[in-house]
Amino acid sequence: MRRCAAEAAAPAPLVAAASHFLRPGAAGKRFRPALVLLVGTAVGGGGPTPAELEPDVRAPGAPPHGRRRRLQALAEVAETIHVASLLHDDVIDGSSTRRGGAAAHVAVGSAKVAVLAGDFLLARASLTLAALRHHGVTALMSRAIADLVAGEVAQATAAGEDLVSLRSYERRAYLKTGTLFANAAAGAALLAGGGAPWPGERVSGGGGVNGEGAASAAAPTSLWAGPDGPAAAAAAWALETGIASSDPTGPLLDPPALAAAAAAAAAYGASLGLAFQVVDDALDYSSPASLLGKPALADAAAGIVTAPVLLAMRAEPELVALARRRFKRAGDPAAAAALVASGGGVAAARALAASHAADAVAALGGLPPTTDPAALAARAALVELAGRVAERVK
Repeated sequence: MRRCAAEAAAPAPLVAAASHFLRPGAAGKRFRPALVLLVGTAVGGGGPTPAELEPDVRAPGAPPHGRRRRLQALAEVAETIHVASLLHDDVIDGSSTRRGGAAAHVAVGSAKVAVLAGDFLLARASLTLAALRHHGVTALMSRAIADLVAGEVAQATAAGEDLVSLRSYERRAYLKTGTLFANAAAGAALLAGGGAPWPGERVSGGGGVNGEGAASAAAPTSLWAGPDGPAAAAAAWALETGIASSDPTGPLLDPPALAAAAAAAAAYGASLGLAFQVVDDALDYSSPASLLGKPALADAAAGIVTAPVLLAMRAEPELVALARRRFKRAGDPAAAAALVASGGGVAAARALAASHAADAVAALGGLPPTTDPAALAARAALVELAGRVAERVK
């Protein structure tokens, strides 16, 4: 994340907490930035110019020029939002470790500072989004932030049938993970396939530069499929904002093709995010803490009902009672782990993740045809990425 004057002036404890998961050795997989750059290349083709390989020396808030720079800025936004969510989640869940080390609130000795650092990162992400000056991308990423919050609340307040419903679990999984994948991928398609409309320049559609005409379509319900899902929202924004005629990199796709690309990217990201979360939940029941980088069986200990439990219920109905009371009695987490093992919950969850990964690959078929070598290579990499997500062991 590029530093700015405001960040340099921030109190040292705030900077330490905000950068805790961005420092070398604790930066994680950088999965979401990779997704943004791959989707952008899959849609727009080509590669970075020599100038785009040089350090970004823009003044803070200045718009990035060139498709690759815009994609890099969106990749930064996606990772910053993700890291902010980790800072918040660890405080909410009372987690003391993350990525093989101390959680940020433990490292800085203050839960309050860690929460404020998460807020600080969200503000920084918003500044970078504003610099892109693309209303559709801003709307999509804002929806992702709203969904992340809704997902945490849904997980904390789920009760009754919602606790033992696979459909309700998948909805929460989309809100917690899939939404950022889906909306970041859709945003990458918009940036790569059509450039960014600048204030005062011509845009297509009836909504004007502020996109009022697409307001209802651009505010999807928090579902990953259907007419109000992220794919429909991304397509609506593609048709609404169109292509700025004076975009220095030039238009690549006409609005209908751009809408198809954005919808396909959103569908790919949503399914990939679901696969990622389901595997994450399976690993909680199958991998040691040394490999996970955080305590094993953390979900059950926190009262969270996930796919391995829900899928093992078919063979081990005793799990229903444990799940309904959120594993609150002494010995419940260990009992749940034993029942998940005997009920084949981890293998079933892996199969579910593989199904979502296959859906992601199928969604790539909606991308417009291309002969660009870089675009074809990126699409092959996205296929491979889906397979790796379903098969990952940490």
